[in-house]
Amino acid sequence: MTRTIGVLLGGPAGDGAFIDAAVAAVTDARGRGIRVDLREQAPDAFDPAWGAVLCHGVQLAPWLRDLDHDRTAVPTVLTDTPADRTGLAGVTLVDWAWDQAAYCAGALAVEMAGGRGVGLVAGPPVLTQRRVASAFTAGAAARAEQVGGGELST
Repeated sequence: MTRTIGVLLGGPAGDGAFIDAAVAAVTDARGRGIRVDLREQAPDAFDPAWGAVLCHGVQLAPWLRDLDHDRTAVPTVLTDTPADRTGLAGVTLVDWAWDQAAYCAGALAVEMAGGRGVGLVAGPPVLTQRRVASAFTAGAAARAEQVGGGELST
């Protein structure tokens, strides 16, 4: 029996970024003959047709916590690392380490600006974006201190 991969999105398609990247990956997988059940929101119950499930977005952590299924029997992945990992035993958490790249980007921005002020327009107020903004600011502040730089804005 061919199993299906469940892909649950943390919101509707059309964000031009995180969600749309998942939709593009699903389209590519389907084009290669992989069975994927794509849903824009979590269902009330775990679908028994799923051989694996990818929850794309930290917003799905509460659904995983409340879900009544054996996470060791069906591989389950959450594409972020929530601050509170309680109730997520058996779920593979993907930490994108965006905060590390954002720290370097902040330092580079100050360097490229020649010590003048720099800014960052961050995404929606979700954990990942807050980590990115915080890390960018920290990297920029560290480099600005070294070069006697200007103001920071996020």
